[in-house]
Amino acid sequence: MPPVPFPPTTGLDVLPAYVCFTSGSTGEPKTVFISHASLLNHALDTRHRFGLQAHDRVLQFAAPAFDVALEETLPALLAGAPLVQPAPVQTGTWTLLSRL
Repeated sequence: MPPVPFPPTTGLDVLPAYVCFTSGSTGEPKTVFISHASLLNHALDTRHRFGLQAHDRVLQFAAPAFDVALEETLPALLAGAPLVQPAPVQTGTWTLLSRL
């Protein structure tokens, strides 16, 4: 599989697309900036590796507040593929007990 070519740079691609916080191995919160270029390159490569096309459907499984949701969302949207959201699952104690 040939590599995905890098998109042309504009100078603005070094600006943060989003910020997340991680504790890593230290246990201390750290700020991590994800640049536009990094996010776009990752999304383009993921779309390429999975061969996503407009006729595919992609399950949006991760919660939107979790940064990994971008790995499901952006490659699909770049390919023109629809995102499919699962039906909500009731997780209350009574609901779980009633299934026994």
